[in-house]
Amino acid sequence: MILNTYRCVNCGENNFKSEGDDLVCWPCNSRYTNNPVPNFIASDDEELKKLREMYPVGTIVERYQNFLEWLQQTFRVTAIELRNQIYGQLSIPIGAKVLFTGVGTGEDVIYLVKDLNRRDLRIHFQDASKEMVLYSAVTLKEMGIKYDECNVSNASQLPYLDNTFDYVLHFGGINWFGDKKSAIEEMVRVSKEEGKVVFGDEGVAPWLRNTEYGRMMINNNTLWKAEPPLDLIPFNISDFKLKYILENCFYVIECTKNSFFPNVDFDVKHKSPRGGTIRTRWEELQ
Repeated sequence: MILNTYRCVNCGENNFKSEGDDLVCWPCNSRYTNNPVPNFIASDDEELKKLREMYPVGTIVERYQNFLEWLQQTFRVTAIELRNQIYGQLSIPIGAKVLFTGVGTGEDVIYLVKDLNRRDLRIHFQDASKEMVLYSAVTLKEMGIKYDECNVSNASQLPYLDNTFDYVLHFGGINWFGDKKSAIEEMVRVSKEEGKVVFGDEGVAPWLRNTEYGRMMINNNTLWKAEPPLDLIPFNISDFKLKYILENCFYVIECTKNSFFPNVDFDVKHKSPRGGTIRTRWEELQ
């Protein structure tokens, strides 16, 4: 556990003390269980309620694995080929600090660390499901894969300080988030300046939606009619990329945190009959 990475999800402060099996925030006295991993999610959290409705206790891991198996068979890809499509083009620097949100059963961590032989990376992960977090932790330990820390939390209220991670990765769950906007903003917030954020989920490409192929996919699972949340992308990003994978049925978004956006000079004068600058032309409308 790395306390100097965490912040209280209620007050945002980084000042914890340990009391038995609990973590207690000094400033606001919020109490979080810490057995066997930190748990920053309230028992009445809406994301947790949704998970419990979808997956009764003891079923989530099996059902998630069943879906992944179906996905690979349907799109005729292996587990490694699937993740190559998602993460294969990323240039993650040596020793980078990487956060996986919504870790699921840990397959993405396994791909990055074991299959790509990136044991230099400092891995962190979280999920709203305690069952998923513990399953991933045990699986990674059994495979000899080291990670820095893990916790149970809501992706829309990440328990991390600002500017912590070089890469924040998420795939296959954002369509279910009740507050997608906050979840995306949180991924950007906890990224370092010029850090990368990559996320994606189901969503048939727009040019296919009115084809028989597209309608078949959406009919099979209504989640696949989801569109990339372009209107929810935070202002302070650059190098935005959108691609479609798995036969154009899943989208992947990659962007870079850029708190200095936009780097624009609004006062360059136009050499034209209209004249003025971007700023003065805008001020004329006000």
